[in-house]
Amino acid sequence: MDQLRPFSSDPNSAAFNVFGDLDFRKGELRIRYRILGPIDELVLPMPVENPQFREELWNATCLEIFLQQADSTAYEEWNFSPSGNWAYFHFQDYRQASGGALRLQPLTPLQIIRNDHQLLLQVDIPLYQTWTHIDQALHYGLTAILQKKSGEKLYWAMHHGADKPDFHLAQSFVGRHHLRQ
Repeated sequence: MDQLRPFSSDPNSAAFNVFGDLDFRKGELRIRYRILGPIDELVLPMPVENPQFREELWNATCLEIFLQQADSTAYEEWNFSPSGNWAYFHFQDYRQASGGALRLQPLTPLQIIRNDHQLLLQVDIPLYQTWTHIDQALHYGLTAILQKKSGEKLYWAMHHGADKPDFHLAQSFVGRHHLRQ
């Protein structure tokens, strides 16, 4: 598992540890997130009966992944809420949304386990619909936004590439994987 780092080293961030793990399978990617700490201090949206695409999930606790082909400026963003809702976005370049992006959905519903000291979230996402090359290098960045009940947001990433939290920066996509089919 990759350990994500908080953007700031304040005492509120020190109470938590955030991890992400990827398992590349043929045509899909399994992502597992684990948050350790005082979970009851976080704003966690209530689970919904019929999870679906929702924008602005990052306004509350949200787990994310950014995926980019090594030789491209285009990238994908997936957001996952503890409610079970998700979002998918495609960008042609830094924060330039594609006009005709598909509203993809995860292959399986989000699996969420929560207790007082940890939150686990697992999801499988499709790669075959957008990553059609058989042999390609892939860069990725795992990120998390933890919103505390006080309203404060804590930003976590594998790497922070700027002087303020900005998960869309290509230099933040420090994970590497070579897709083969």
